[in-house]
Amino acid sequence: MEILFTLQDETTLEDIAKFENVIKDTFLKKQTLTQVEGKIESNIDNPIEVSRKNYGYVYFSDDKVRSMQTRVNGFSFSVSRQNYNTWDEFIKEARSYFESFSSKVNIVSTQRLSLRYINQINLPLPFESFT
Repeated sequence: MEILFTLQDETTLEDIAKFENVIKDTFLKKQTLTQVEGKIESNIDNPIEVSRKNYGYVYFSDDKVRSMQTRVNGFSFSVSRQNYNTWDEFIKEARSYFESFSSKVNIVSTQRLSLRYINQINLPLPFESFT
């Protein structure tokens, strides 16, 4: 599940990081998300410009079954396919995390809510007919 939004201008990465206190017992591994932009010009004095900007964090449960991203432009939560049980269980957990996160930041507007579910049917191979 992913929610894209716009935060108030004064929201910082430190504000987003406050959410870590809520999830620190479940999501033990953390990585910083960094955006890298480059520009190449024919200017002799400074032909290449590169900028880096941290824009959020990705967290993983110790067993890597669950992952979550908290960013200045969005929030996402996922459960690995092998460990997905029911929609009710998933949405309850995702909603709880998002409500906790959104209480730490000031969301001005929401642009998109998306959900991706990957179905897999294991068929015995080889087989003669789909029936």
